[in-house]
Amino acid sequence: MVENTVWYLKRNRLFDRISDEVVTGCSGLFVQRTFPKRSVLFEQGDPARMVYLLKRGKVRISRTTPDGKEITMAILADGDLFGEEIVFGENLVRSTQATCLEESYLCMSRMQDLYGIMSRNPLIALNVAKYLLEQRDDALNAVGEIASLKVHERLLKLFERLAADHGVATDGGTKVDVRLTHAQIASLVGSTRETVTLELSNLVRTGRLVADGHFFVVPHAVGV
Repeated sequence: MVENTVWYLKRNRLFDRISDEVVTGCSGLFVQRTFPKRSVLFEQGDPARMVYLLKRGKVRISRTTPDGKEITMAILADGDLFGEEIVFGENLVRSTQATCLEESYLCMSRMQDLYGIMSRNPLIALNVAKYLLEQRDDALNAVGEIASLKVHERLLKLFERLAADHGVATDGGTKVDVRLTHAQIASLVGSTRETVTLELSNLVRTGRLVADGHFFVVPHAVGV
């Protein structure tokens, strides 16, 4: 199990350009666990105590607004880091909820252990900072798309991103291997469930998306 953890950490962006000796030394600070589908890893308002590396599976990050509306913030896949807000200080609470969309295998580290890793290895701290910057840029791009694109264009952009992160190659294109409700899709593109249902139907009718049961396929060379 220790060797397996080392193998995985070496391939995670958190340990990019880190020596094998350092990775091996850090491996004992991570625990591994498999979580069943629908497991809630943490809820909005929980104390922030752990950081998570998603080794295998899919995790939905969501947030509940003051008026009770649940918004999907992101769908995470193999290699993603989350729960990283603990690097900003102690006594923080979660601003989001993390839920397993399928059985997921995770590496986890306690807040104080992550602080120790970063203080002893500035390059790891830099990798965390780079990851947070990428997350911020992705969020800003998503906001820009919502502000400037029509709903069907936002949907195509969303499915192109999902295909890149969760895609399985098929003869006709790339199948998005994650099952989302229309309400969850709507929260990702800043629209309503009713509008998303209508626009998805139009995209399928015109061949810009292909319905495959509860999943969608992005055909080759689809543009907005």
